[in-house]
Amino acid sequence: MSPNIPAWFSIAATLLSGGAIAYLIRQVWNSYKLKRALKCEIQSMEGLVNCTNSMNSRRSPPSDKELGPSDVPPGGSIPTSIYEANLQRLGLLRQKDLRKIVGFYSDVLRYKSIMSSIRAGEDIPDPDQMDLYQSIGDLENRRQSLFGENWISEEGADEE
Repeated sequence: MSPNIPAWFSIAATLLSGGAIAYLIRQVWNSYKLKRALKCEIQSMEGLVNCTNSMNSRRSPPSDKELGPSDVPPGGSIPTSIYEANLQRLGLLRQKDLRKIVGFYSDVLRYKSIMSSIRAGEDIPDPDQMDLYQSIGDLENRRQSLFGENWISEEGADEE
């Protein structure tokens, strides 16, 4: 011990720095777990693939023939519960990841709402139907490319 530094100060500094390190490790681990959970959820959105295939197989855009329940997948095939349950924790993500995830899910939730309304037989405005028809393929492409540039490392992954 240095004669200029009281023992209690050394102990307090050691405890605080140990606590800060433990906190940072916990934050990094929580961020990793959140990213893994979001990745699993996004990869399981087969409803986007089904809707894209359905829109691609149509002979005419919705302005000629309105979209019907058979044209869109059920809402359960596009899960968003992990995202919705973790909105408060999204701040754990890096800024770049946060922008990608929030932008992606904003579009997913919008199109999922339109699809749910179509399945319920509600009257959907033509611009919304046309937007779904024209943009669902782009959303599916975004889903497929979200994990580029090692968004989440496959090293140490249990399954995949």
